[in-house]
Amino acid sequence: MKSISRMPFAGAALMLASSLAFGGTNALAAAAGQGQGSGRPDRGQTAIGQSGAGVLESIAGATIDNITAQTIRGYFQSNPMPVQGLPPGIARNLARGKPLPPGIAKRFLPSDLQARLPDFSGYEMLIADRNILLVSVASGIITDILLDVL
Repeated sequence: MKSISRMPFAGAALMLASSLAFGGTNALAAAAGQGQGSGRPDRGQTAIGQSGAGVLESIAGATIDNITAQTIRGYFQSNPMPVQGLPPGIARNLARGKPLPPGIAKRFLPSDLQARLPDFSGYEMLIADRNILLVSVASGIITDILLDVL
C-alpha cells in the first residue's frame, strides 16, 4: 500500500523538477494552464520576449527569435504589401498549437526576404492577414505567430 500512497508525491516531484528545468514557477503555471493571462495567451502577444509563453511552443516546435522578427518587420516597413483579410471564422482559428485552418490560401514570404532569414528546416513562413505564421510542413500546426507585421 505504501507504493500507491507515494504516487501523488512522485507526480508532484516530477512537475516541480520540470518546472525548475523550464525556468521556475511561471513555467509550471503556464504548463498547467494557469498562467497570468486572461486564458487566451495567443491574443495580442507574440512568443518573442513573453515570460512563461514559450514552454509549450518551444516543446512543440520552432519559434521566431528577436533578430528574425526585426528582419521581417523592417522588410515590411520598407516594402509595404497589401493586406488580404481573412474571414472572421478563419481569423479566430489562427493560434499557436492549432492546425492551419482548411481553405486558407498559402501566401508565402517574398523570396528576397526569405533569403535573409535563417533556414527553418521542416517549417514554412506564411502571410495571413497582417500576421506571419511559422507552420510545420509535416503536421500543418502553427508553431509561432508574429502579429501585426503588415
